Amino acid sequence: MIMKKRIKIVFTGHSIVNGYPFSRKYSFPDIAGSLLPENYTVINRGVNGESTADILFRFRQDVIEEEPDAVFIMAGTNDFIYRTATPKDAVRDCRRMFDLAKAAGIETVFMTSPHVNIVQASESWPATTAEDYARVQAEIKEYNGLLADLSAAEGISLLDVYGEYQNYGRFQDGIHPTAEGQRLIAEMCVRQILRMFASE
Repeated sequence: MIMKKRIKIVFTGHSIVNGYPFSRKYSFPDIAGSLLPENYTVINRGVNGESTADILFRFRQDVIEEEPDAVFIMAGTNDFIYRTATPKDAVRDCRRMFDLAKAAGIETVFMTSPHVNIVQASESWPATTAEDYARVQAEIKEYNGLLADLSAAEGISLLDVYGEYQNYGRFQDGIHPTAEGQRLIAEMCVRQILRMFASE
């Protein structure tokens, strides 16, 4: 019997990656892991509330030291909600993560950030969280565009969650996907992973 190569995938990012407000088993990385063949191992390193700089800070420990075959990165949204970084700053930190992964022989897949439902987010979250979710939405779009430019320039795989999720468009609280939305993102990831490792 021919043994298939073991493939390890790490997902890192913020609360959408972590599956908030659901338990982690309902997060898109964990759902993807359940849909992939048995020779795939999926590790979820999503942390609620983190900025892109936070994700970069723990990247060596949470990603590089795991020695995965690939890393999927979803970031950005919290930078704009809490005004900790501009879209350019966030993409600069994504570039640093890519450089670290590349040096370690790990393939990177960037994931664009889903849009926000401006009305629902404003109603669901305290007014002090963000003064203007229209601004957050505009910065997410700018970030996604800059991330796409970086990906094209460097030949990095890009999974356009923003584009796909607009067609579905439902959220728990204007920011975080519903359980059905998490599964939709998981299925996108599975298709991408199987394309990447089709010959393994």
